[in-house]
Amino acid sequence: MALLPTPAAAHDLKADIPQPDADPVRVVASFDDDTPADGARVTVTDAAGQVVASGTTDDRGVWSFPRPGPGEYTIVVEGAGHRDAIRLKIGEPGVLAEVTSRLRLDRWLGLAIGLAGLLGLTALYVLLRRRPPAGPGS
Repeated sequence: MALLPTPAAAHDLKADIPQPDADPVRVVASFDDDTPADGARVTVTDAAGQVVASGTTDDRGVWSFPRPGPGEYTIVVEGAGHRDAIRLKIGEPGVLAEVTSRLRLDRWLGLAIGLAGLLGLTALYVLLRRRPPAGPGS
């Protein structure tokens, strides 16, 4: 671990759209410790699931795309094994755009699911190791 170029710390990715009405729309991605999520993959899809725009964040964790037409869009940011998603609703020209929901798994629920998975795999490993080896004549 000491040879890794960056520390392996547990952190959560968060995405934000500081000004949903702006054109272009600016997505800002960072981790809990406010470290920019540089190189994070960003995908914007419309209500039908069609990709409208995609790209990667710069060294400041920022990525911009032209403001799309009226509708509901999902913006997914993925980086360093983490993911965050935001729903953005854009109205007719002159109507404010708004972030309608954050599509995040609760941190404690995610931790509980991860621990349950690790415990399950550990129990499976122990059970498989207890089985007697298949020998000749069995």
